[in-house]
Amino acid sequence: MAQNVEAKGGNGGKQWDDGFNYECVTKIHVRGGREGIQFIKFEYVKAGETTAGLVHGVSDRCGLTQTV
Repeated sequence: MAQNVEAKGGNGGKQWDDGFNYECVTKIHVRGGREGIQFIKFEYVKAGETTAGLVHGVSDRCGLTQTV
């Protein structure tokens, strides 16, 4: 069952939406740095195939990327 949640966070940035027509999330990539989360990216399953979503944030900075 899909559930919508309201946006959280500080001022600035831009809204994004990877869509809703995926079967499930298989991986979440998060890169953190000194200033907090730098980017987040999801991998999904659609029609039995894994597909990567877009990078949301800044991916060209140094930091530690965690995949769950």
